[in-house]
Amino acid sequence: DGARHADTRQRAAAADVARAAAARRHVPLHRREPRRARGGRLLPHLHVPRRHGAVHDHVRHQGAAPADAVDSAKGQRVPLRQRRRAREREGVGRGLGQDVSEEDRDHQGEPPRVPQARLPDFAERSEAVRIARVRLRLRRVALHVPHGVDQLRRRRRHHLRRVAHHRRPLVRRLQRAARRRRAAAA
Repeated sequence: DGARHADTRQRAAAADVARAAAARRHVPLHRREPRRARGGRLLPHLHVPRRHGAVHDHVRHQGAAPADAVDSAKGQRVPLRQRRRAREREGVGRGLGQDVSEEDRDHQGEPPRVPQARLPDFAERSEAVRIARVRLRLRRVALHVPHGVDQLRRRRRHHLRRVAHHRRPLVRRLQRAARRRRAAAA
C-alpha cells in the first residue's frame, strides 16, 4: 500500500514540475502572434476595423491599402511619399485629366494610361462618413426621433428604471378609490 502512495506522490510532484514549466513558458495574450480576429481575419491589425462611433487615431490611417501600396515583391507597404512619387512619375497625380505624353511612355512599351478620377483616400472618406453620421444624429435629435427599435426598447427600460420607485399614477388612483369605497362601506 505504501508503495502505491509513494507512486502517487511521485506522479503529483512530476505534474507540479510540468505545471511550473508551463507557467514559465506562458506568453501573455497581447504578446502572442496575432491570432484570428473576430472576423476570422488572420491579422487583426491589418483589416479595416468595423468601427462603432469614434474614429480612433490608431485606426484612422489603417484603411485598406490601395492596390499600388503594396510592393508585391517584398510583400510590404510602401511609404506614402514613395507611392506618391511613383504615381507622379506615371503621370497620374500631375493634374486631373492631364497625362504623360505618349512619347514619354514609348520606351516603356506600355499603352498610354487612361486618367482616372482619384478616389478620396481612406481617412478623408471615413471623416466624411463620420460627419454625415453626426449630422444625421443631430437632425434626429432635433426632431425627437427615437433611433431604431433597440434604442426605443433601451430608452423604455431606462425610463422604467428611473421611475420604478414611483407608484404608477393610475394604480395609485384606483387604489385610493378602492380604499375610499371600503371606508364608505365600513
